[in-house]
Amino acid sequence: MPNRLEEIAVAKQKLFFQLEELNMQERAVQLEHNVMHNLDAPTSNLPDEILAMIFEAGSCFGLPPKYHFGELVSHVSHRWRRIALTTPWLWAEIRVATKQSNFPWPLMSGQLEERPKIGFKSLTESVAHYLSRSKSIPVEIYFSDFCDRDVAPDLLKILGHHNGHFQSFNLFTRKSKNLEQILESVSHQEATLLESFSVGETKEMQFTSRLFPHGAPRLRTVHLHSFDITTSPLCLPAFGSVSHLKLSNLNIEDRVAYGCFRGFLGALQTLSHLELSILFFAQLDLLPIVLPSLLFFMLDAVACPAAFNYLINALHAPSLTSLSLNRLDESEELTQPTISHFPSLQHLILTQALSQFAMLATVFPNIERLTCCLVEDEDVDDLVDAIFYGDGGPLKWPKMRSIAVSVSQVDSFDVSQLCNLVEELQIGRSMRKLLLPKSHIAKMDVCEMEELREMIEVEEFIDEWSLPFQRLF
Repeated sequence: MPNRLEEIAVAKQKLFFQLEELNMQERAVQLEHNVMHNLDAPTSNLPDEILAMIFEAGSCFGLPPKYHFGELVSHVSHRWRRIALTTPWLWAEIRVATKQSNFPWPLMSGQLEERPKIGFKSLTESVAHYLSRSKSIPVEIYFSDFCDRDVAPDLLKILGHHNGHFQSFNLFTRKSKNLEQILESVSHQEATLLESFSVGETKEMQFTSRLFPHGAPRLRTVHLHSFDITTSPLCLPAFGSVSHLKLSNLNIEDRVAYGCFRGFLGALQTLSHLELSILFFAQLDLLPIVLPSLLFFMLDAVACPAAFNYLINALHAPSLTSLSLNRLDESEELTQPTISHFPSLQHLILTQALSQFAMLATVFPNIERLTCCLVEDEDVDDLVDAIFYGDGGPLKWPKMRSIAVSVSQVDSFDVSQLCNLVEELQIGRSMRKLLLPKSHIAKMDVCEMEELREMIEVEEFIDEWSLPFQRLF
């Protein structure tokens, strides 16, 4: 019996060695097969430089958040990986998020999640790899909170070391400590290439030290979410060149806060684009806020209807040409401003505001361009009713020369309603142009388009006031 067991053990050992040898042969054959397969691939004859350009172009198409184009192509073959790892633009966008994150901006490709199986150290290493592969080209980096965990010291060191080539830096967190540590780490040197900056917290955010004390000479676009406006003096020196500003969840609770708000906006001499989302605005006697260079102003005051009245009265913007107002229909307590200080205003952009057309036409009578974004349960007939009926007052916007119309449900787009709108608008006005989104025009057949063009000039609507914060947030 012992001899038999020994024979079995020897046989098993031989089989083990045979299996190992077969595995080695399989790997060698598989490698040879892969090489031959790659040689037969359509891209095998392309120079490395051309393939790198193709990779760069492919990275611009956009992928679901959990995918990253550079990661995908680097796992196709050894050659593709070598080229991908030496193509900096593939690694120039980094998005770091926990699975539970609530981004105040849309998720883009290349999101690195802090999964429990990976752990924080691995996340830090991933960020380090991306920054290393991007070399010295401008980088866009996005952080959405780290839950209840502190930021790893190694990650802070990495961010501080690479701050000089951040082109866009965006941070949203639930912990004030994380916010302070990350902002401090990226403020040790001049933000040479920084062009856009967004930061926010789930609760009110306060700056505790001077932001970018060594300067940010190229900074143009800033979004501050739930920002304690009384701490604005700490960031003003870095915002000297800012032209586009968004303040969301803004709380003006007393005279001190309004004074800081007024001083903050007044100090931005190059400000041309302003977006405000008001959470609370105290009832105060307001000193005017003079913004001589402002061209575009967007206001969302649904959470505090009184802010609409206060700000329209307080803002003095002699160069303002376009005003965008959101969700006025939801504001039951809305009152008419006593006066508007926008003498150059020509373009009114309205979303969910049909019930307020009579008031808006009184406050802003010289509008030449009207843009109406119709949401769910609104159609073109509702727009006709809002412009022509309901109050029995004088003709609304007699100087109107063009109107842009879009509906949220393209399937509900009714050309006959549109013809009715144009016919009504041409009574008492010099209406010349109707602008429609490309998707709406594509839905119309040739006969419908001919009928419409006989009545008015039709063009594709392109938003000349592109919203810079849609890409970031």
